[in-house]
Amino acid sequence: VKGAGDSDGEIKLEFATLDISFSEGLNYRGGVILSPLGLFNLIHDSPLNDLSNRPLVNREIIPTTLSEAGMGLWGTFYPSEEALLKYELYLVNGFNEKAGDRIRSGRGSHKKDNNEEKSLVGRFSYSPFLGLDLGTSFHHGAYDDAGDKNLTILALDGSYNTGPFDVKAEYASASVGEVDNDSRAGYYVQLGYHFLPGAIEQFPNSIFTASLRYDHIDLGGSDETRYTFGLNFRPEEETVMKLDYEIYDQRESSNGIIFSVASYF
Repeated sequence: VKGAGDSDGEIKLEFATLDISFSEGLNYRGGVILSPLGLFNLIHDSPLNDLSNRPLVNREIIPTTLSEAGMGLWGTFYPSEEALLKYELYLVNGFNEKAGDRIRSGRGSHKKDNNEEKSLVGRFSYSPFLGLDLGTSFHHGAYDDAGDKNLTILALDGSYNTGPFDVKAEYASASVGEVDNDSRAGYYVQLGYHFLPGAIEQFPNSIFTASLRYDHIDLGGSDETRYTFGLNFRPEEETVMKLDYEIYDQRESSNGIIFSVASYF
């Protein structure tokens, strides 16, 4: 649900699909798809994340939240007793003309495509053992009204969890056809430490988390770096209170403290 100014708000649909399963390794999906472009886009919900703001790369290179009308296949395989291999591959409407100026502004309509060409988006992930996940993903297709100019986004991601520690990282680059300074890229690395589980008697499932994230983006003519320090408290796994401090290397006026609360309902 989103509202701005005097508006009462509107409900935006991120994911609504029809799935038909032939086997664990072969499933059909059609509808409004949460695009598997990078890991963060798939787990962008505020209650799932330890910091309030999304990484810079997931705002300017991968325009999270990115959901698109389309259809395709997905599945899971088990190469060994511990290993897990997943894939998602979809034909989607893709981006529109505005992506030439700013990728985030070029997210396409769920209703119809602005050209006759379709885009292809997919992600392949491999987990050799519990706790480690490695992924690669892409998005490619025409974005202009004539269907002559292509936008290509490539991404790599990884996450690792061991005991109270976890590490997450993601890199993405974009090439916007026939646009000056068309090469854009960014990445983030985030460290987390979970501590004092059940320390508060009233909340036996509670836990605290300290986080540190480094963000950097290069938009072809400008770049930006951000450091985020965070401390949060979860009385339950799906409810979180977050306190963050952000430091920008170029926009000093944006430095500041952020407090947020998130939960599912």
